[in-house]
Amino acid sequence: PLKPGDFDLAEGYWCITVVRNPVERLISAYGNRVVREKDHLASRKRALTGLFKGLKLNPTPDQFFERLDGYQENSRSILYHTFNQTEFLGHDISKFDAVFQMEDSQALAVALTNQLGRQVELPHMRKEKKKLQLADLSDKAQATILDYTKPDYTLLQDYYAKPSQQVAA
Repeated sequence: PLKPGDFDLAEGYWCITVVRNPVERLISAYGNRVVREKDHLASRKRALTGLFKGLKLNPTPDQFFERLDGYQENSRSILYHTFNQTEFLGHDISKFDAVFQMEDSQALAVALTNQLGRQVELPHMRKEKKKLQLADLSDKAQATILDYTKPDYTLLQDYYAKPSQQVAA
């Protein structure tokens, strides 16, 4: 996470960031850190502690997001991967010389090529077969996600529109 004075250390450097749609980022963290990597089970002691707190060992997306705070408290990896982007970027996006959206890696590659004076190619993002969508989740899970991502949508308002709660598919 960003600490006071970090931007002072970057004075005189080209300061860029890559941002991601906050809801998509959070939903992706569930698929990657819970389903694929099983980070919430990395420590048996923490997994058992989580059971006592009512957390599921293999939570559905709804169970995970409805109890996001509990899973964050129980797993440092999940906490880190679900931190709001404001934790890493601060609350003033204008401190960056350039902001790139993750889904537009071509723009980042062009900017890096121009800045460095040599060709830069970036790998393509991993594509998931069936992507979990906000509308796939319960009303409670959606409300938790939308409330949790408010600071990021405020910070990134020039890049992403805040979604509204959707009717489950």
